[in-house]
Amino acid sequence: MANAKRLLIVDDSEIDRSILRNILSKCFEITEVENGHAALELITKNRIKIDGVLLDISMPVPDGFNVLDIMSENGINIPIVLVTAEATAANVQRAAKYSIAGFISKPFEPKVILEKLGTIFAIDTTQVTAEAHEDNFAKTETYENDTYIAKLTAIYKAYLKNMDKDDYHCCRVSKLMEILLIEYSLSSKATWTPLTYGL
Repeated sequence: MANAKRLLIVDDSEIDRSILRNILSKCFEITEVENGHAALELITKNRIKIDGVLLDISMPVPDGFNVLDIMSENGINIPIVLVTAEATAANVQRAAKYSIAGFISKPFEPKVILEKLGTIFAIDTTQVTAEAHEDNFAKTETYENDTYIAKLTAIYKAYLKNMDKDDYHCCRVSKLMEILLIEYSLSSKATWTPLTYGL
């Protein structure tokens, strides 16, 4: 894509990054990293030209707000869209001081995301949005599986956080869920039986 805007996706969830990449790759050049440290390394050292950042709020240290603080301290002025499953009043109020370009909520809705980012970055996403709607992209089995895994992962991470535990077990359980869902989607739903993966 000649002269396409480059978006940096910063999210510790591989599934969420994959979903966003699939939604946005027809309109934008996509670069992705799994944590705030890697994002800051790219941005502060100008490794590549970044036109905008999709930044997850809930990540291991540094979280999204810590990344925003460091960018602000270094005078970095790039449009930031916060990605969150927790668009609470407190988060919105806290984000206000950073001149955030907008919010994207989880679970992701392709049409809404394309329209919002099209407006923010002055990109015509009409054709892609129409195709996404026409093909019923949001309801394909792959997308539903990815979204389902992402929802369960977010819930489980929130539970672990409340219990003051690390997310190692969450990562393991998420991987097992992914394996089971792939096995399920490749098998006949009428005859599918759960497999045991050394649990």
